[in-house]
Amino acid sequence: MKRLHWATSSALTLALVVAGLALNFTTSARAEILSDSAAKNKPVVGLVLKYKEGVLAEDFLGNQVALTPELKQGEDLGLGMYSANFEKQLEENAAIKIAETLATDSRIEIIYLNHYLTSANFKNVNPILGNLKASSAPTGLKAIDAWQESQPANARVLLSWNAPANLNGGKLWGYRIWKF
Repeated sequence: MKRLHWATSSALTLALVVAGLALNFTTSARAEILSDSAAKNKPVVGLVLKYKEGVLAEDFLGNQVALTPELKQGEDLGLGMYSANFEKQLEENAAIKIAETLATDSRIEIIYLNHYLTSANFKNVNPILGNLKASSAPTGLKAIDAWQESQPANARVLLSWNAPANLNGGKLWGYRIWKF
């Protein structure tokens, strides 16, 4: 009798956990769609997707999740944001329709329209940023094999570099290292 009670209790607990996880992924909150008013009616080359906290933006094969057929995988922009590109530039209304489809996906928090900006309208939209110059690159890059016999199954590498010599008025707040 105790075994039956334990089995029933375990099955009920498992069912509640699964139901809770399912509800967690089916929230009705829509993603917010944002567009820079200064770029209104300019062609749109893609979208920038801000994924919700805790959402893995790429599946186990490295493919970006939540994309519609009109979008191709973009770049990891950091802070949970990824670009997603159109095959060709679209009018703003067409891009908004695609964004509205994506807005129903519970994994996405915010969608930004990625407008095509020429040099001329970039300065009009961002007059202060139009004159910024990039910093110099880090120097003295080194990668040293750091494999340890005590952990033979773990690949390890020791990376080092020197900070950029010229920041052009910018502030260094971190580095990004991509693993391929």
